[in-house]
Amino acid sequence: IWHEPQFTVADVCKIVGMTPKALEHFVNPQRGLVRLVGPHANPGTGRRRLFTGSQVLMIAAAYAMNRIGFPHRWSIPLTDTVVQRAW
Repeated sequence: IWHEPQFTVADVCKIVGMTPKALEHFVNPQRGLVRLVGPHANPGTGRRRLFTGSQVLMIAAAYAMNRIGFPHRWSIPLTDTVVQRAW
């Protein structure tokens, strides 16, 4: 579950409590909120995006930090730390 891409956009939205548009915003590499690695994280146009369990945790952490007003520039380092500690 941790490294296997198996969670769809709908799954992540339900788990985290966010809309698909908000998820799109969070995983956009230009925004710098979450660093997703792997071909499944950005499969290209017309292909289904899947997330691993660790990526879902990173998105949830970034979303929680955003909701309490945490500075965006610290989002990636802290989400990486959350995943490392959960591992």
